[in-house]
Amino acid sequence: MIFVALPLTSNADEDSQVGKKQNRDDSHTENRLRFDNVPNLPNDIGVAGPIVGIHNDLLIVAGGANFAKSDDPKLWEVPKKYLDGIWVLSKTGDGDDVRFQWNQNNVGKLSQPVGYSAVVSTPFGVLCLGGNDADGSKHRAFLLQATIDKGTLKASISENDLGVPDLPMACTASGAALVGDYIYLVAGQVRKVDGSNHASRVVWRLKLSELENGLNRDVNQSTQLWEQIASWPNDGPRRMFPLVVAQHDGFGDRLY
Repeated sequence: MIFVALPLTSNADEDSQVGKKQNRDDSHTENRLRFDNVPNLPNDIGVAGPIVGIHNDLLIVAGGANFAKSDDPKLWEVPKKYLDGIWVLSKTGDGDDVRFQWNQNNVGKLSQPVGYSAVVSTPFGVLCLGGNDADGSKHRAFLLQATIDKGTLKASISENDLGVPDLPMACTASGAALVGDYIYLVAGQVRKVDGSNHASRVVWRLKLSELENGLNRDVNQSTQLWEQIASWPNDGPRRMFPLVVAQHDGFGDRLY
């Protein structure tokens, strides 16, 4: 398996760096991952392709899909069910005395069921991009924003649709990441104007500031705010379900 990093620089930046030695930044080398167990999602069947992100220190899990009767011998013959439920995992305590609890009561629901969206956690909320339901892939984009009552520790989730520009093309099974001042979306399966669906090599980006600006205005139909940029080299195949992450490579943040 080969992983390719796409340096997120302009042509001018690239030209200025040709032939110049770059100083390695080792400030990230001391970071380590730590894994802890948390309570299972309070859904007996489980979900595939849910929205998962963090806002205001709350873990949000929403939507997704499953088969309503997991023990049905004809499981693969029944329609897949797309979900609109929202679960929120909150954390209390500190250090070795940390406790986690799922909160679903009065959290709310998505305005419409969706699964397999690309998801990015941003300072302004959990950004949900595309995805699909029983009718096919979507070009919708929206933010899920979390608040928590400090007294009761009850969480609430709001859905901001108007403040986020929809995608130029319907897509699902995509991947996205936040790198610097841009959100990058690597489209998976796209739906063309003629209704056909296929894996793609399309990459869009959106300035993070557009989300902040959109919180107080309607930019929902401003699909031109998504900028299509160069994809990976032509010998790279079209993809669905790409794994897209931001990672520091010792010199700067890169999109993998």
